[in-house]
Amino acid sequence: MSTLKEISFNWKDLVDRFVHDISLGELTEEFTKKYAEKVESMGRVNIIVAGRTGAGKSSLINAAFRENIAETGMGDPVTSSIRCPATR
Repeated sequence: MSTLKEISFNWKDLVDRFVHDISLGELTEEFTKKYAEKVESMGRVNIIVAGRTGAGKSSLINAAFRENIAETGMGDPVTSSIRCPATR
């Protein structure tokens, strides 16, 4: 069974740099870079989304990944598969 790795940063150093004239843009850029490095080091993650037909599972997936990777619609079920962004 795999263990979920914790994403952690040295917040004290980041705050100290912000207080000592680091711009918000630089702080944001550094955070984004460090976050991307940590996420990349985590490897692949499997996520299960379950619910009844029409509950909004595909919409939730699209919102979570900020991409239209799951087909959505109204009425009859439309999602038969989802393309994984990591395997494109």
